[in-house]
Amino acid sequence: MTYLQMDSTTRAAAPEPVNMLVVQADDPAQSAVFRSVVQRCGASVTWERDLAGARQALASADFDLVLADASLSDGAGTALIADTANPKQRWVTVVLTEYGDVAGAVAAMKCGALEVIERPASTHRINEVLASIHLHRQRAAEAAPHLGAMRGPPGAAAAPHRAGQRVIGQAVSMQELRRRIQHIAPVPADVLIVGETGCGKDLVAAQLHELSGRRGAFVAVNCGAIPEALFESELFGHVAGSFTGASKSVLGKIEQANYGTLYLDEIESMPLSQQVKLLRFLETRRVERVGGRRELELDVRVVVSAQKRLDQRCKEGMFRLDLWHRLNVVTLSIPALRDRREDVPSLFSFYVAQACQRYGINDAPLAGADAHRLAAHDWPGNVRELKHAAERFVLGMPMLAEEPCEARPAQNMNSDLASRERELIQAALVRHGFRLNVTAADLGISAKTLSRRILVHGLGVDVKSRGRDAAMWAHASTA
Repeated sequence: MTYLQMDSTTRAAAPEPVNMLVVQADDPAQSAVFRSVVQRCGASVTWERDLAGARQALASADFDLVLADASLSDGAGTALIADTANPKQRWVTVVLTEYGDVAGAVAAMKCGALEVIERPASTHRINEVLASIHLHRQRAAEAAPHLGAMRGPPGAAAAPHRAGQRVIGQAVSMQELRRRIQHIAPVPADVLIVGETGCGKDLVAAQLHELSGRRGAFVAVNCGAIPEALFESELFGHVAGSFTGASKSVLGKIEQANYGTLYLDEIESMPLSQQVKLLRFLETRRVERVGGRRELELDVRVVVSAQKRLDQRCKEGMFRLDLWHRLNVVTLSIPALRDRREDVPSLFSFYVAQACQRYGINDAPLAGADAHRLAAHDWPGNVRELKHAAERFVLGMPMLAEEPCEARPAQNMNSDLASRERELIQAALVRHGFRLNVTAADLGISAKTLSRRILVHGLGVDVKSRGRDAAMWAHASTA
């Protein structure tokens, strides 16, 4: 472990210094960059070379920022985004990628990275990230009284609830749910979470882990997103040479969750062939990697969630009855949003504030007619649908997906759309430091398309003045 820290004089002059964890192989040039940051910007830097070292550091110290290489010797740096190795803290993750690696940048942002920095990281880019951290702190403090939430660490807008506050709502059913979570979290019992799509099962699982006091990682697996042929290797891991293409041994998700929590989302989608192996693990707490010759005894708490009734899936022959009985010991049911309508206004206000911060748009008051539509809506998509409605409201679009756009003269509509497009592009460019690849990925368009829209809206001078992407911008705009 390498530890860099500014002297006491610099620390006293710098408000709220940021504690950074850098996870990257040894690089003298990058080390010099971070020393410069330490001296000038008020920060302490801890350096680890792999995921294992990073997780040990996160479990033993508090960090505001984790800057991780996308490719490490023992895995991807994005794995740290979902980790909560120390339940008393949360951190913001920034990912380092190769220059021009658009796919890697998009993947990192989808995982929840605050920023993506192209290697080699410059002092200027690190300073921008630190400035963003300070801005997050300031906005979190300003929003705390309005949202009724505790002041959070950097990134509180993206993951606003600290331990014990992820599941929010004042309805009686939600108060009871929080009481049950707090009661069962410290007990090392497996838990089944049931609820409709979008009601917050992931948040309940994460809160169970945060309140459990377990020192290991929170490892989430979407059972419906893994091909059946890869499921056993993904869950149990494999040893080198166990099958074609297995050039090295890989830890399975269960093993990664040792001393922590394994969260299996959409358990009803797990292939029948793997359900019996999961049942055996639940009964013995032992796993054997694919191609391995010995069993490993693990300390893992298992939390699963289901959208569909597992008893009905058993009747359909799609889920093992013995596995259902094994899981149906401690069950937490999440109420649908339509059954707790009193929480709709406060939740909507929270997500509006969150979206305003994300898109760099000033908050707008909710009209009486809009409030009536929110109250009357059935919310089949639950809290997820409400969050998307808040984002559409902030962007000036119809809140509810089924609402038609108001008929307006074509010229006025085109003008409004063009104005909105310009605002969104400009806000995204500022948010990502005028870096075309990352901005285009955020907007869901190609860099070439973004360059053309920049020309149409007269933003080209702003981009060129930044200098960082001038060559790329010039090439794309003339292609």
